[in-house]
Amino acid sequence: MTEQEIEDFVRYLDKDTRGYCVAPDQQNPDCCDCYLCRFTFFNQVREELKSL
Repeated sequence: MTEQEIEDFVRYLDKDTRGYCVAPDQQNPDCCDCYLCRFTFFNQVREELKSL
């Protein structure tokens, strides 16, 4: 995949999963900001797609 295709996919995935927890195994009662989990998750997605 090209860099542009990866970023397009990440944008689509971000929009499609908005409102859902991307790390449910790490969720706890004190969760109040999803930014760091989403940031980490989407970076992992980018790295996996680059390795294909």
